[in-house]
Amino acid sequence: MAAEESSATAMPPPYTVDGIMERVNSFSEAIELRTGVSLSLTTLIWAVFISSLLVSLVSYLLLRLTRSGLDRMLFKGQRLKNMILSRAVTSLPRDVVSYVQAHAEKNNSEKVLEAANIYSKTNQMMHLGETKGKIVDVIVAETDPKVVIELGAYFGYSAVRMARLMKTEGARLISIEFNPSSAEASQDFVEWAGLSDRVEIVTGSAAEMIPLLKDRFGIKEVDLVFIDHRKDLYVSDLQLLEKTGLMKRGTVVVADNVLFPGAPDYAKYVRSTRKYTSCTYPVHFTEAAVGIVDTVEKSTYQG
Repeated sequence: MAAEESSATAMPPPYTVDGIMERVNSFSEAIELRTGVSLSLTTLIWAVFISSLLVSLVSYLLLRLTRSGLDRMLFKGQRLKNMILSRAVTSLPRDVVSYVQAHAEKNNSEKVLEAANIYSKTNQMMHLGETKGKIVDVIVAETDPKVVIELGAYFGYSAVRMARLMKTEGARLISIEFNPSSAEASQDFVEWAGLSDRVEIVTGSAAEMIPLLKDRFGIKEVDLVFIDHRKDLYVSDLQLLEKTGLMKRGTVVVADNVLFPGAPDYAKYVRSTRKYTSCTYPVHFTEAAVGIVDTVEKSTYQG
């Protein structure tokens, strides 16, 4: 008798149709007992279906936060931090050059760069610096450029850094600097480093001077472009170089400060267009006791 009662009350196996229906009915009865609301089988099925859709949607949205999405969030956060840091007082180009002339041996480019790096450890200033400078050193050595165009000289540090590695006979570096006082200081810095024979500082805007490079300076094509001037002009001035026909297949473009203070439009342009293949060099360095995160972008023109 006990066996018959046990057999009568036992639930069917859970993974059969009858088992599933039995559990759905039990669930419906439990809801009705707790809430007083009677749910039909159809309503329960729809509820389960909608819940599954919501779970799938949430999972999809979480998956969208891939590495690229997180990178964009970090990029914006770091840019905010760097914008605050950039408000710090910056040394004038003439201050740096005066220090270098007082502490570095003339006609010794290595000592000149070393003195500028020492000055930067205790003074907030805009320059490529030793950490990023080593990245540029490798790129210049690999490229072995005969013609380099620099947009933004400031006080001439990056021009000296690149020119000292340009070993090809007749190699030239033309640096375009908008600010006359910065251009003058840069010329003195280059001269102190003993590199005036291959570096020319040109005063004017990039938009004004780039179209003159062929006729006034006799440049037919460029091997390497270094961009380090106004961040909002990176894209337009690079596109101007493209339009003038100075860019050739294989021309290397190096851009500083892509993250700090930031040139997001430039990063998007060179990474998304088929004209370039690009790679990013993340760097962390300290300047005037302030930790800074930045990136250097290397892009190779494909024509």
